[in-house]
Amino acid sequence: SYPHFIGTIQEFVGKYIAFPLIRSGGTSVKLVDTDVCVSMIFSKLSKKTQMYVNKKSQHSNILYDFGLSYKNGRINVNVQTFPNSSTSNSYKDLLSVKENLMGEGYFFYQDIFTFALKALRENGALPSAIRRRFPCVFLDEMQDTQGFQDDLLCEVFPLNDSSIVVQRFGDPDQAIFNGIGREKPN
Repeated sequence: SYPHFIGTIQEFVGKYIAFPLIRSGGTSVKLVDTDVCVSMIFSKLSKKTQMYVNKKSQHSNILYDFGLSYKNGRINVNVQTFPNSSTSNSYKDLLSVKENLMGEGYFFYQDIFTFALKALRENGALPSAIRRRFPCVFLDEMQDTQGFQDDLLCEVFPLNDSSIVVQRFGDPDQAIFNGIGREKPN
């Protein structure tokens, strides 16, 4: 119970870092679920774009790879099959549907980490405020923590900061998610 937090890394990053930023922009977070968002995106695409997605998805599921990136103070939507912006109708449709979905409060799990990164980069006092709020951190199942999650956690809770206690637990021989997608094992 308060003042402690027990939950997943995803829940922590959302509740204490990303959601406040998203809400400050006037968006209410309704759901964070990649599978549901992929279904919603596909259903909102034009028939022509749905055909494009089905054709491209024979090689990879492009809707699951709808990534966000944070560069130069801005969050950008990245469409895997269009490494650079495009003038094609399919690109515009994909981009528009994803942006509208986020505006309605629906996010992929990975999106939350991008918003958290933006919050940390744009508010230099945020990491120290979180460390004051949580001076003792226990992270379990570290073998299943993805690299981007670990990087963000280390930014908030640096392992060499003597003002906090960080204890990490995990057994690499029990790793379930060893190298998800293109990610190297943690």
